[in-house]
Amino acid sequence: MKNLLFALIALLFVSSCKDKKTDPVENKVTSIAIEPSSPAVAVGFTQQLTATVLPADAAKKEVTWSTGDETKATVDATGKVTGVAKGTAVITATAADGSGVAGTVTLTVNELAIALGDERFNVPLPAAGGTTALVNAPRSISSARVAVKVNITAPANIAIKVNNRDFTQGQTVNFASPATFTFAAQGGTAKSYSINIPAYNATDNPYGIYMVKHLVEAARGLTASYLLKNNIDLPDKNAAGAVAATGIRDYASAGWLPLGASLNNKFSGTFDGGNFSVNNFYVKRTASAFVGLFGCLGEGGIIKNLGVNGVSGTAVSGSSDGSQYTGILAAYSEGTIDKCYVTGSVYSLAASGLRSYAGGLAGFNKEGTISNSYAAGSVSASASSDDSYAGGLAGYSYGGNISNSYATGSVFASASDHDSYVGGLVGKNTANSNDNGGNISNSYATGSVSSSNYDSYLGGLAGFLGRANASCTNCYRNSDAAIKRNNAEVTPRDANIDGITAKTKAEMQTNAFKDNLNGTSGAVWGRDESKNDKLPYINGVGVGK
Repeated sequence: MKNLLFALIALLFVSSCKDKKTDPVENKVTSIAIEPSSPAVAVGFTQQLTATVLPADAAKKEVTWSTGDETKATVDATGKVTGVAKGTAVITATAADGSGVAGTVTLTVNELAIALGDERFNVPLPAAGGTTALVNAPRSISSARVAVKVNITAPANIAIKVNNRDFTQGQTVNFASPATFTFAAQGGTAKSYSINIPAYNATDNPYGIYMVKHLVEAARGLTASYLLKNNIDLPDKNAAGAVAATGIRDYASAGWLPLGASLNNKFSGTFDGGNFSVNNFYVKRTASAFVGLFGCLGEGGIIKNLGVNGVSGTAVSGSSDGSQYTGILAAYSEGTIDKCYVTGSVYSLAASGLRSYAGGLAGFNKEGTISNSYAAGSVSASASSDDSYAGGLAGYSYGGNISNSYATGSVFASASDHDSYVGGLVGKNTANSNDNGGNISNSYATGSVSSSNYDSYLGGLAGFLGRANASCTNCYRNSDAAIKRNNAEVTPRDANIDGITAKTKAEMQTNAFKDNLNGTSGAVWGRDESKNDKLPYINGVGVGK
């Protein structure tokens, strides 16, 4: 009986166990791999990413996509990424089963770039499907517009065609009519861009200058018209790659190579600075008679709306075995200079028995015009057995006209056994042989003036005015500025010249003085307590912007 009872209990236990059901084990995600493993996409383009989940029999294979930086790339619920801006973004696929398992890849976002010419000038792209006309193309590109070398930067997974033909890096393309570039991302977006280069026109479509090499290139087209499209920062003379950047072989030792380097090779075109500037300017040439950004500006040549900022120390230095002409903007000018400014120091040294001309803006102004311009920086000229000319703005202005201009730097000249002409604005100012020109109006100078030799002509504004028709109108010199000959104070030669008025610097730092300069001409001159040492400036030029 007892055994029967045990048997019955065992039977009931077994029966109970058979009635219980075991829940199946749910397979969780253990890893996620994203393909491609090193994705890249262009800005504005898309690419499809895929996530492979392991184990293959995972109960839930869904993933949630996310981006680590929406400013660089976005990703949708299907894994399609879109490039937003150049850079990188970490893309993550996270298992939806709560396991916490995730896979990541780093997406590289590149900008599409179509680069033209040997200098690889990047063309601004239009909106997808649109056409852009590259006006103001650089000279090197515009002159070869029917066969321009092209290089393109794009992710490796993008197929490129030009005019429906496969593109090869470095091939030439005809841009005389619109050339269409098509970019197709693998498994993603396809976009087209059309580009053409209008023919050069001196008036309506001058050559554009965007980079250092384009500025250097102007030496090959001295009668053409140019438009500066942005500031140009010249490399330091000792910087790695400076020679490659400029194409000037002796840049490390001599700096800039002047445009229009001789009287037989003058710049006679138009150079519009576009209210931009050339910065970090430096030149030290010992075998060039004409030293400056421009060596010789010819008759009919125009430089306007341009600033040149020299390096600290002596920015421009010239010496040669002949007469020496040195100026930051132009060493020698027969043309028109308007709304230009320069900063930096100038030094000119002539060979024995020959003349030296140094000016902050222009060394020698021969029957040229300077207007609405200024120079800020010291000027020094030296000669032996012949004359030297130094002026804060122009060393010698012969038959030229100067208006609405000023200079603020100190000026020095020496000429052993001969004469020095030294002026705060102009060293010597005369009419030409026909008694034309030689006029200075609505201008001022503030710098000290000195010479190391007794035979010198020193003036706060002009060291010497010659010929009957040379004149000054509404001009001013700084009565506080030292005027010294061989370290001794002297009366400035222009102390009693009609049209030149002496004012203290404090008097110059007033709105009343600004109004005197403007006269009835309107609002050429402005003044602000926080600018230009409180002195009047030319509206829209340099410090007057």
